[in-house]
Amino acid sequence: MKKVVLLIGAVAALLLAISPLLMGLVISDSRTETTLRELTGQPGLVLRMESGWFSSVGQITVTAPVLAGVVYEGITLTSDVQLSHGPLLATDSGLRPGVAWAHLTPVISGLPSEHPLQQLFAEGAGSQVTVLSGLDGSQRLELLTESQTFTLPAVQGSPLEPTAVTLADLQASLTLAADGEADLHLSSSEVHVINSFYDAVASQATVHAHSTELSATPLPGTLSIAAQRLQIDDLPALPLLGSVTAADSDSLTMHGISIDYAARQQADTKTITLEQTLGVARIESALPLESLTLTTQLAGIDETLATEYLSFLRETQGTMRAMTAPQLQAHIAEHSETLALHLLQAPMQQTSTLNLQAWGGAHEATLDMSWPGMPSLTSLEQIDTATMLHLLEVTLEIAANAETVAASSLAAAAKAYTTQGLLIEDNGKVVLKANLQDGNVDVNGNSFALAPFLNFR
Repeated sequence: MKKVVLLIGAVAALLLAISPLLMGLVISDSRTETTLRELTGQPGLVLRMESGWFSSVGQITVTAPVLAGVVYEGITLTSDVQLSHGPLLATDSGLRPGVAWAHLTPVISGLPSEHPLQQLFAEGAGSQVTVLSGLDGSQRLELLTESQTFTLPAVQGSPLEPTAVTLADLQASLTLAADGEADLHLSSSEVHVINSFYDAVASQATVHAHSTELSATPLPGTLSIAAQRLQIDDLPALPLLGSVTAADSDSLTMHGISIDYAARQQADTKTITLEQTLGVARIESALPLESLTLTTQLAGIDETLATEYLSFLRETQGTMRAMTAPQLQAHIAEHSETLALHLLQAPMQQTSTLNLQAWGGAHEATLDMSWPGMPSLTSLEQIDTATMLHLLEVTLEIAANAETVAASSLAAAAKAYTTQGLLIEDNGKVVLKANLQDGNVDVNGNSFALAPFLNFR
C-alpha cells in the first residue's frame, strides 16, 4: 500500500514539475496567437514568445486596434511580456490556478498626445498591466496605477482654458471570457474636473460596462455609472425656474447618483434598443428640485447609425487639436447634418418617464413619441415641417402635486392655465394630458390644428 501511495505521489510530483514546461509550450505555439486574435477581436495582434521551463518572455503588438466596431488606423500598442507558467501561479493576490500570469508594460503610439490613453501609456510612463489567463480560457487584465492627472486641451483659438482631470486611487480591470464577452470595471475614490465652466468633484465613482463582443458591438451591452456624491462649484449664472438663478447659489451637490444603460441588438431588424435610467437620490442647490429618476427607452436605432456616430466622435477627437474654433464648428455641423438625415430616414420610438421631488411634493411625467421614418428623404433641404408634424405622434402626461405647486413660484401660472382649461385638477393633482397626431394638438380635451401657427400649406 505504501508503494502505491509513493507511486501516486511520485507521478503527481512529476506532473506538477513538467506542467509549467507544457504550459510554456502551449503559450509559445502559434495557435495561441490565433486564439488571442479571436478572443479579443484584434486581427492586427502579433505574439512573439520565447518559452522556458517556468517562465516565458516576449512581446505582443496590436496594430489598428478594433474597438466597438471601429478600426483605429495608425494606432499601435506594443508591450514587453514577462509571464509565469501555471497551473499554480503566484500572483499579486496570492496563489491562483491558471495557465499563465503575466506582467505587461504597454506603450501606445499614434493617438494625440493629449488623449488620456496616450498619456497613461506613453513611452516611459511606466503604467503596468497584469494578466491572469484562466484554465477556462478567460483573460483578466488589471491596471497597476495610482492617481492620474490628464489635461484635455481646449479648441485652438478658443478663449477657454484646458480641462484638468484628476483620478485618485484609480483601479481598472477587464475580464474577457472564452466566448468573447467582456466586462470592464473602473473605480476612483475621487474624480476632480476643472475647466472654464465649473469645478466638479465626484467621490467614490464607479463604472461597469459589459459587452457580448468587444470588437464588433457598436455599443456596450450594459453600462452602469455611479457616484456617492457630486459637487459642482463655480457654476455660471443661468435663468432657472421662477425668480431663481444659478447666481443665487453657484454650488450644486448631488448624492446617490446612478446611470444605468442597456443596449439590445435586434438581429431580425438590425436595430438597437437603448434603455437608460438616471437617478439622483438627493439634490442640494438653489433649485426647488430635491430628487429625480428619469427612465428612457429608444427603439429602432439603426446599427449603422450607432457605428457612424462613434466613428464621428473618434475622428473629431483626433483632429480637433489642429482645428480653430470656426473650423471645428464647421466640421461638427457637416457631420451632424449627415447623422440627422440618417436619423430621420429610419423609424424610431421613444418612451420616457420622469419622477421627481420638488417644492416638497412628488410629481411625475410620461412622454411617448413615435416617428415612422422618411426613407425617401435624401437631403435635409427636403424637410417639410407640415409633413413631419403629420407623421410624428406624441403623447405627454404630467401630474404634479397640487398643494406644493400652489405654494411654489409656479402658482400664478398654474392657476391661470387651470382657468383656461389647459390644466385640470384631479384627485389632488394638477394634470396635463396632451397629444400630437396628424398635425393636430389636443390638450386636456381642447383640440386645435397647428397649421395656423406654423403657416402650413
